[in-house]
Amino acid sequence: MECREAERLVMPYIQDQLSGQELEDFLEHVEGCPGCLRRYII
Repeated sequence: MECREAERLVMPYIQDQLSGQELEDFLEHVEGCPGCLRRYII
C-alpha cells in the first residue's frame, strides 16, 4: 500500500468502515511506515 492510499483510508478507518483485508493492509502500512506512523498514530 502506498502512503496516498493509506491517507484515503483514514476516515473509513476512524468510522470503522474498512473490510477485513482493507483494515489489515492499512494497519500493516501505517505500522511499517515511519511517516504515516507519526502522522496517524503518534
